[in-house]
Amino acid sequence: MDVPFRVGGIVEPPYFFDREEELNLLVTTGIGLTQNILLLAPRRYGKSSLLHNAKRLIEKRSNVVVVYINCREMGNLIEFCNITIENLLKAYEERYRFRGLLSAFQRVLHGTISEAFELISEVGGAVKMIGSFYLKFREKRVDELELLRKTFDFMHNLISERNLAVVMIYDEFQRVANFNGIIFELLKSSMDKPHKLCYFFSGSSQTLLENIFLREDSPLYLMVSRHYIKPLTRDAVVKFVKERFSTYNIGIDNHTAGMFHELTGGIPFYVQKLGLLCWHDVLLSRKREITPELVLSKFEQMLDEFDEEFETYFLTKFSLQQSRIVKAFITARYLRISEIARILGCAPTTISSSIARLVGAAILGKTEDGKYFVTDEVFRRWLISQFRR
Repeated sequence: MDVPFRVGGIVEPPYFFDREEELNLLVTTGIGLTQNILLLAPRRYGKSSLLHNAKRLIEKRSNVVVVYINCREMGNLIEFCNITIENLLKAYEERYRFRGLLSAFQRVLHGTISEAFELISEVGGAVKMIGSFYLKFREKRVDELELLRKTFDFMHNLISERNLAVVMIYDEFQRVANFNGIIFELLKSSMDKPHKLCYFFSGSSQTLLENIFLREDSPLYLMVSRHYIKPLTRDAVVKFVKERFSTYNIGIDNHTAGMFHELTGGIPFYVQKLGLLCWHDVLLSRKREITPELVLSKFEQMLDEFDEEFETYFLTKFSLQQSRIVKAFITARYLRISEIARILGCAPTTISSSIARLVGAAILGKTEDGKYFVTDEVFRRWLISQFRR
């Protein structure tokens, strides 16, 4: 059965909504290859879905090859090389309905050396060059750092050889921060070249990504345009929730739809989750209207479902001082550092570094007027349920 809400994974319209400004930026940039972009947002804000939908529209409106890579799949430099090459070849073949290059490269990775060499020789070009180097790597005649260099060479060689325009998307890019730092020097060299190539990076760890892109001694210093993804607006959530329920002839008024924003803080994942729980209830009870009581009840159910995850998160993620700081937000959604210090009974200077680390980890955010807030509103409400007695 089709459902009005989708929870988890990447979503497309009509489940993907209200990211017009961000989507237009990515699509315009991707089609024109005008700049490299860094997207920053806490988890569950919809970064991956935004990138996926940008990929769809860029490919629909142009001949650009868009390569999406999830860095969570990588554990080391060798996997970075393998996944980058495989995904580039896959995206190229799907875009131009071409076959043979990806299978030849995969034979290099997994087949016998003699068979692989014969196959890549038939293919020729950039694939033969990188394939031949991989065979040397398998025989331990070259090291992984040289393999990394050849991977970037391969990207540019394929673009030139096939006259391609390419957008490389590296999602959750902070994952590579623990790899050898030469990767950032090679990325800079790649960005400096005049090929038809640009990069989109995204991640949820602000500190790690700022260390990569904003430190003056970093090779990638000021090489990207930064953009912060914010929660959804109340109007957008109300419109989305009402439209989704009305599609199934379920009524909901503006006030009740607004509760979806108030309770979730406008975080897309939680909006979808709460909507799905309400949908399941009306489906089973055959009700035709979403009431405030139902939304509150299902929100409590959602907190119960996340209880173990949030408890583990709270107990393992924070130092003692950081946990006390986070708990201060059960008193209010927005607090200045002086207000946090007063709640904790200490001087602001004694907690400033801990707050900075929480902001860097995207646990806390900061408004333009200097107030702090917990970026995950559902987590904050779980804290209230646990510690406000």
